[in-house]
Amino acid sequence: MGRVTATAAAIDLVNRTNENMSELLIRHMVGDTESRSPENKMLHVRGVLEGEKVITRYYLGAERDGIVFLTQADRRSTLIRLEAEGW
Repeated sequence: MGRVTATAAAIDLVNRTNENMSELLIRHMVGDTESRSPENKMLHVRGVLEGEKVITRYYLGAERDGIVFLTQADRRSTLIRLEAEGW
């Protein structure tokens, strides 16, 4: 996973929805596919198997706001941001 960074907006969402950032990161690391769409599962698996970026999206809270975990292909860093924040 390398160095892990998160945007202020992502941290705020996790806090507002009473989620645990560490647990979400662990789910990303181990490939937890619970509550993922088939497309998101495919992106995650392809990234792991082909040495590409690994992308995981989770939807949190009543508003179902998207949070994205993006681990770079070289595995040196992971960025956690809101889906609405773009790339």
